[in-house]
Amino acid sequence: MDLFLSPLRHSSMLFLVILFFFPTVSVAAIYRWVDDNGNVLFSDKKPEQKLAAKEMDYALKNAPSIDEEVLRQRQLMREHHQERQQRQAELNQEKKERAQQNRKRCRKARKKMDRDKQAGTYYSYNKDGSRHVWSNDERLAYQAGLNKKVKRYCH
Repeated sequence: MDLFLSPLRHSSMLFLVILFFFPTVSVAAIYRWVDDNGNVLFSDKKPEQKLAAKEMDYALKNAPSIDEEVLRQRQLMREHHQERQQRQAELNQEKKERAQQNRKRCRKARKKMDRDKQAGTYYSYNKDGSRHVWSNDERLAYQAGLNKKVKRYCH
């Protein structure tokens, strides 16, 4: 599956691009004043009345600058990309391991089929050590199970 064309990739990349171009930090002064009724008011605009408005800059002292925000977003994008690459590498490794296991299972199932084609009589041993000769239905069920394994593992 081509991950480049997946809808999840498009939506996550769109989200990161939006974050990149629209930083969340706004640089505006915040004013605090008390109106005639004694209410404490806050605004980003200076009050029109000639009240004793105090500019509050403490909220912006700890806020990152736009450059810092852009750098942080770029770092997040790099980390996201690295995590996706690592996960894709893990998935590829798991896929290789499954394919290798399936090849082994395929060889084993075909080997059993070849051996069983040469057998004239099918039998197994009971717990007491006596031989149990398989009925025709048991033999057909066993062969059907082998055919199913071959189809599953040998593609």
